[in-house]
Amino acid sequence: MTRRPGMRRNRVALRPARARYRTRAAVSLAKPLVILAAGAGALFWGGSAARQAWIRADWNRVRAVILVPGAPQDGTVPDGMERALGIGAGDPLFGFSAGATERRLQLQFPELKSVRVRRTLDGKVRVVYLRRRAAAKVWDNGQWLGMDEEGGVFPLRVFAPEDAPPEGLLPEEGRQPLPIVSGVPPGPAARGPLEFAGILRRLPQPWARTFYKMKLAPSGEAVLFLKDGPVVRWGEPVPEEAVVQAKAERLERALRHPRLTGGAESVRFVDDRRIAVKPKLETRS
Repeated sequence: MTRRPGMRRNRVALRPARARYRTRAAVSLAKPLVILAAGAGALFWGGSAARQAWIRADWNRVRAVILVPGAPQDGTVPDGMERALGIGAGDPLFGFSAGATERRLQLQFPELKSVRVRRTLDGKVRVVYLRRRAAAKVWDNGQWLGMDEEGGVFPLRVFAPEDAPPEGLLPEEGRQPLPIVSGVPPGPAARGPLEFAGILRRLPQPWARTFYKMKLAPSGEAVLFLKDGPVVRWGEPVPEEAVVQAKAERLERALRHPRLTGGAESVRFVDDRRIAVKPKLETRS
């Protein structure tokens, strides 16, 4: 830089004492940082070594995996559940998250209502599972799905033609196949119609023993399908035992009427006390 005439040059010089003070301050500040970094490195190395020793320890090994049904009727282990569990003898006992394993199994197996994974003091992993109990069947994309009393939907893992369900799919179907439901939305809204269908299954009338399907119309009316019987437009599916029993008795009396010896084509409840019946037309030879 060119110095102008009359301009004085300013020089700044640090005194030796001031320079030594700043050096000592910088060193004193750096010492804790160096010690902290060294301690963190040693802690990290020691933690990694301790973790590896923990994993390799004999007492931190899974001795056995036990799958326990939550109810006597849940005895059969779902296909592929042991493989999906991903835990076997010899694996680190604390090398997995029990909560994450539970959530993963329930996502992979919707038919399970609950799963509990617990470690025992003797090195065993205990898996307690509870199946959903199907109250009805739902046909969806070429597959039968189960629907439990709370409206939960899950695969039955059985394929069959629509309206021709094979018997014996589940323990509940040992003597009487589950009813087919159509138009019933999943979730809490399904509780009423499913409870109503359960009441129908317990009725003693002969026509009720042939009931196999219920369709819920957009208007909320329940349409019942009977094997070798008429289509019954029941009305609102109110899940009250006394109301259903009274209407079931009226329907039984109507179907036994002498004028219906040739059978009925359809039946409709005008209200809870009145029934409209359309007889089958007699075919002349």
